[in-house]
Amino acid sequence: MGRGDVGDVHIRTKTLDHRDLLIWKFAGVDLSEVFTHDDIQPLGSIGKVVTSLIVPVDNPFNSATELVAYAKERPGELRWANPGNGSLHTLSGNLFLQGNDITAQGVPFKGGSKTRNAVAGGQVDFAFMEISLTEGFSEKLKALGVTDSERDAIYKDVPTFGQQGLAQMGISSPLIIWGQKDLPDGVTAKLVEAIAAAATSEGYGKMIKKSGVATFYSTPDEALALVRELDEIVTPITAELFK
Repeated sequence: MGRGDVGDVHIRTKTLDHRDLLIWKFAGVDLSEVFTHDDIQPLGSIGKVVTSLIVPVDNPFNSATELVAYAKERPGELRWANPGNGSLHTLSGNLFLQGNDITAQGVPFKGGSKTRNAVAGGQVDFAFMEISLTEGFSEKLKALGVTDSERDAIYKDVPTFGQQGLAQMGISSPLIIWGQKDLPDGVTAKLVEAIAAAATSEGYGKMIKKSGVATFYSTPDEALALVRELDEIVTPITAELFK
């Protein structure tokens, strides 16, 4: 099952059984609800979702640095879109504003597609959203930077914020497969092996690339460490925004 309303219910009520695998990405659920559960375990990651700063293609900004400089001179003038409160893209946008000491008017939308359309239609000056959503919209959108600590494996021409002289954010959402923690050892080992083989295969790489997402494999321990690291980054801003 995917990480969504159904997946959240299973996470919160602990109703996964041995037949269920959960594919999870950060999208508003409290991370502590995931990695502190004593009945589920990560089996490996199979990709990651990268957040990007997006502007209309005819926008005068050609870099994140230029946008920050403009925003500093005109506090609160720019309008920025996001996929809704609790989204990692929204939290990343708020962290970007906070980290660069700038302010802008937030305009939340319900989901990435509506956010993208708002930028493409010039309703807002910029947005923070999944970079893969720019696929097929090169005539309307341009990406100025990514929140990850390295460039996206598909959109390699888009620099990180650190590469532009701004604070490096190091934020992306790994796509992690979870299973019951009390699976028999032999079953767990086979699942971990199968996930590793699939996630690093050429066929899977070609398939997931069609959706604009690059493969990104990490072991169970590495996947859990990524979630913990992400939690440490976003918890302070989450507490501030939802206090």
